[in-house]
Amino acid sequence: LLLLAAVPVAFLLLYTLSSNVQARVGAFWRDIDNFWASPYGQIFRVAFGIWKRNPLTGSGMKNFQLACERAALPGLHDACYPHAHNIYLEWLSESGLVGFTCFVIFVGLLAWRVLRLTWTHPGQRLTGTALCGSLIVTLFPVAATQSFFSNWPAMVVWTALGVMAGVTRVAQQTAADKAA
Repeated sequence: LLLLAAVPVAFLLLYTLSSNVQARVGAFWRDIDNFWASPYGQIFRVAFGIWKRNPLTGSGMKNFQLACERAALPGLHDACYPHAHNIYLEWLSESGLVGFTCFVIFVGLLAWRVLRLTWTHPGQRLTGTALCGSLIVTLFPVAATQSFFSNWPAMVVWTALGVMAGVTRVAQQTAADKAA
């Protein structure tokens, strides 16, 4: 509980002492107030436009930029980046409902295992809580993210997901499992 109280205090102190942090927070709120006009909002609109053109299968993995350039969506010609800058929109626009549904099921199964560990294994609650935090940080649905499929950003995300799955499995083992 002390840590939960200390974190907001630390952020408030950092905000009051740093003009750079104040500028970043101000820019963040301006982007939120004008989200659909911001570069993030434009990318999100492009991703939905690409998905609407190929709802079942999407544009194909790593084809976001190509599909964007071909789509010629009005007023969004500057939003053709290499990827959708959101994990869920990347899956939706590039793999359609089929891939997106499979990915959401994967996330749901991983979240279920982590939550089950947290609730049903009293000796592993701290581990489960840390894994819940990791899930939120890694898979927060409305965050602007790096690509899920390219180079080092993908390595970080896939490694985090693999570690979460492995730690959950080890933490849920019973004495009989460990003896075998």
